[in-house]
Amino acid sequence: MIFFLKKKKIKNILYVASFHQVFIYLVAIYYLVPQLNSFWIANNINKIIDNYRTAADEIIHFGFNEPSLIFLTSHKAKKRIITKFDENKKILFFLEAEFESSIIQDEKFAKYKLVDQIKGFNYSQGKTKLIKVYANF
Repeated sequence: MIFFLKKKKIKNILYVASFHQVFIYLVAIYYLVPQLNSFWIANNINKIIDNYRTAADEIIHFGFNEPSLIFLTSHKAKKRIITKFDENKKILFFLEAEFESSIIQDEKFAKYKLVDQIKGFNYSQGKTKLIKVYANF
């Protein structure tokens, strides 16, 4: 573009700039955005909740407490540990992997099976997070 600017060829500058912008836009939309999926942990949790919403009576999450998760799932899920619960309810439980050993070892969770996992990068903490999804149905 500098070459065309020195030659005072404005039409060529517009063509090159337009081509450059379209190229950058296409690369960003079709390549970069899908690569950023690992940053959207809360959105991925929300998608799983939507998939199981009709099957589960109660949806609970523990460990991953980003504001975006609270915003996306506040009317769908509860933030707490399952300590007292109705065994007759179908529960979908999201648990951050670092808390798994202390919670899932309890015999109350014998009926819970791992149904999905979400791995992503939590940019606010600078750590990779693994969220495990358990269900008793």
